[in-house]
Amino acid sequence: MHLNRLERRRRGGVAAVVVAAAFALVAGACGSEGGVSSTVVTTPPESVPARTGDIGPTEAAKLAPEPVEVAYGPDPMNVMDVYAASGDSVGTIMYVHGGGWSGGSKDMNTSTLVLSTQADLRDTASPLLAEVDATVGERLILAQIQNGWDVVSIDYRLATPAPGDGIRAPQLLNDVDRAVRYTQAHAAELGLNMDRFVLAGGSAGGHLSLMETQGAALGLFADPSLPADLATVEPRIDAVVGLVAPTDLFTLWHTGGIGPSSSEALLGCTQAEVPAIAGMPTCESSVVAYYSPITWTDRYVSDGRPLPPAYFAYGGEDTLVLIDTQGVPMIQAWSRAAGGDRTWYDLPPEGGHNIDDTVNYIAFNAWLGRVAADDWSRGTSP
Repeated sequence: MHLNRLERRRRGGVAAVVVAAAFALVAGACGSEGGVSSTVVTTPPESVPARTGDIGPTEAAKLAPEPVEVAYGPDPMNVMDVYAASGDSVGTIMYVHGGGWSGGSKDMNTSTLVLSTQADLRDTASPLLAEVDATVGERLILAQIQNGWDVVSIDYRLATPAPGDGIRAPQLLNDVDRAVRYTQAHAAELGLNMDRFVLAGGSAGGHLSLMETQGAALGLFADPSLPADLATVEPRIDAVVGLVAPTDLFTLWHTGGIGPSSSEALLGCTQAEVPAIAGMPTCESSVVAYYSPITWTDRYVSDGRPLPPAYFAYGGEDTLVLIDTQGVPMIQAWSRAAGGDRTWYDLPPEGGHNIDDTVNYIAFNAWLGRVAADDWSRGTSP
């Protein structure tokens, strides 16, 4: 895959007031005295070599200790499992599960689509249903407990797969942001090391992780109902992991499969004349752009604002979250903001949507080691 052969398609449209205001906030933050001036040198992102050997994260993940469940907010879905590593840890990884935004959990996949007994609904998503039963990235992240990381796995409110009032992207992002703030505010009593904090997610969870990483410093997704002790927390995300993460909701809708219904549940609107979920109103293009991580990454680049290190992985056989439309543009843009040596990408040709056992976990561990040590002096991946 040649990253420089694709240029992301730009889209027009009148920006909604909320989008314009948020973008103005980014620009203002970059131009103020307290703003961050980018010193990032434009270099190509680091390509991770194909994994060899048959030992993956599955067995190591089974050795994870029993977690302690903790409530981080008032909603029944505001709970997280805390896995404290034995001995001195190097930092904490927060894992955000996938499931098409309207399904999944830290325990199991509860997607209406996955569990449906209606043949026509299942057929619409074929051949993906065989791949979305597991939580994307969970085994890869839980295996890090054996490598000295503390791990937190969160639940969050799920998007409503029906038109009308419901849970949408703002509420999901409110929950992720609240979980980050709670974890950092209560790290000592939870037994977590915050020397380094990594936000990681698979599929829909990867999307939410990328959005929170870019929005946290600006307070974009802070829940207005946050208690005072969390409202004063300044979320710090030292690195982010996006495994088969949707980054462009415009092109995701047109992929087919569960893409249309999942994105409609997230946004509460459709991008087509005939919606996948009957009754969904038409989306404003500004709304689709606002909740597409690539929009924010492009903004960081244009404003000269740096991003933290990132590890991306997309599978060559994934028919939902495509390398060409979701992976490549994001990897290119992120590396321009974070630096190529800090932006690693893993594109296993045999990888599907559940990518855990095809990711080069040796390279992934090496990247996490760099994050822990804040060591980016070497410019080549293992």
